[in-house]
Amino acid sequence: MRIRSVAALLAAAFVLTMASGGPALAASVTIGDNFYSPNSVTISVGQSVPWTYISGSTIHSVTADNGSFNSSPGCPGDVNACMHPGDSYSHTFSTAGTFSYHCLVHGFAMSGTVVVSGGGGSTPPPTGSSLPNTGASSSTGPFIWLGLLFLVAGGAVLFALRRRRA
Repeated sequence: MRIRSVAALLAAAFVLTMASGGPALAASVTIGDNFYSPNSVTISVGQSVPWTYISGSTIHSVTADNGSFNSSPGCPGDVNACMHPGDSYSHTFSTAGTFSYHCLVHGFAMSGTVVVSGGGGSTPPPTGSSLPNTGASSSTGPFIWLGLLFLVAGGAVLFALRRRRA
């Protein structure tokens, strides 16, 4: 009876982890005085990138070099249209490509890129860029929990079988 309780508890913990964790945002960018962090993110077609101005003392914007998105139309002429600390902006990318952006207030000294990969195949990285991150991702945690669940369940079954023989 005790083994079933432990197995049920572990299964419940796994389900709760899966339900609460879910997939994380593909990428998010933090804005500070004179920087975007990270200044380059990679996402898939259809995903959004949120930019959040965490703290600072100046105004900013997130403006595509090609004009395809702009967090602050009217900035820098209209200071109230610009981003201030605590403001957020999000854009959903519907096509693959590399989208460079900058701050209208600080020009190209404050810039970044969003690399959007297509859904079907792989898009080669731009010349001179580093290879994509192939390490742990937001979906790694649930697989670790699943592995631990199987490990503990297997140990419980072996323990129960040995106990019956004794």
